[in-house]
Amino acid sequence: FDFGNNIAYEYVSGITNAQDVGYYSFQVKPAEGFEWKGTEGSTDTLSNNWSITPLKIAKPQPQLGLVYNGEEQVGLATDSAYVFTSESVIKATNAGTYAYTVSLFDPVNTRWADNSTAAISGTWVIAPRAIEKPTLPSGLSYSGENNFVTLVSEYYSFVEGTTNAVNAGAHSFTLALNNPAGATNYVW
Repeated sequence: FDFGNNIAYEYVSGITNAQDVGYYSFQVKPAEGFEWKGTEGSTDTLSNNWSITPLKIAKPQPQLGLVYNGEEQVGLATDSAYVFTSESVIKATNAGTYAYTVSLFDPVNTRWADNSTAAISGTWVIAPRAIEKPTLPSGLSYSGENNFVTLVSEYYSFVEGTTNAVNAGAHSFTLALNNPAGATNYVW
């Protein structure tokens, strides 16, 4: 509190300036020749109490609906009010489930919106991208000529089997999704 140039009262003791959460008090009395208004001449020292309450911080919420797109995606926003542990993953490229732990940067002067101060742990997800299975030609008939099935895609590769044939019959082949080792970025 700034008493400025008020000549009617004077500071006696206590805390009038603080920046941390807490309860504070200070005492003032009328200056010489003054009295408290409406007290019929009282010049007693008065105590005044004041407080600073914690700033409420919204808990970080994972981004929902992320689907693999080949680019780095942010699962959790950062903020100067909280800090993620070094093991936390807040952005990633591959599909998967990622863990995080976040704490208030200043747990003395801030609280989560629910008034708690404990660290928060959770997960967020980048879902695999669903790939349509290739459409195969139907109604092929024996013509004595070679029939081809073209299987070209950035999402899958030919593994084995028959993709061209002359004779009538059942022919098969196997395709594999182009997922990198250790990740499932694509699903059928």
